[in-house]
Amino acid sequence: MITFKNYIQEEVFTLVDMDDAAVKVATKLAKKAGLKPKISKGKLGTNFKVDGPLKKVMKFANSLPNETTTVTEKGPGLWANIRAKKARGEKMRKKGEKGAPTAKAMKQAQEGEGKYKGETWEDGYKRRVVKVTDADHKEQGYQYRIKGKERDEISIKLYKSKPDFAEYKKQMKRVAGHEFGG
Repeated sequence: MITFKNYIQEEVFTLVDMDDAAVKVATKLAKKAGLKPKISKGKLGTNFKVDGPLKKVMKFANSLPNETTTVTEKGPGLWANIRAKKARGEKMRKKGEKGAPTAKAMKQAQEGEGKYKGETWEDGYKRRVVKVTDADHKEQGYQYRIKGKERDEISIKLYKSKPDFAEYKKQMKRVAGHEFGG
């Protein structure tokens, strides 16, 4: 496999649009290779440049991680680890093997974060389809609304009569499409 590292023939190496965590890693590796990094702000992130003898620049480039990962405070999470492993071409562990994710970990990763994770569609319908309280909406003849999942003040849609469960599901799928690029 040919990577960008194979094409370095100059004594200058530049990484662009890096996040803060990647800059810290690259700075540490540059110092270890005996190079002094030059850091500047780019359009989307931080630009990182090192120059020096070709041998040192190659040592630095070869010490860089092969893939860039974005790490949050809690870590990248189960699905990010699964995707990274597949991208590297590694086989997944079988169910029940040592080190394989448990059924509980998979379910938790699928449900995501938040106060109402794992809420059924029916429970969501009962909780989120409520009577209108805003005077302006009442004046316009609206009697019901679908409120936001985590933020009660948001109205997904207003209705003159109580929407049925099918309408609720349709609106939730529409909103999810906007949120997740569908």
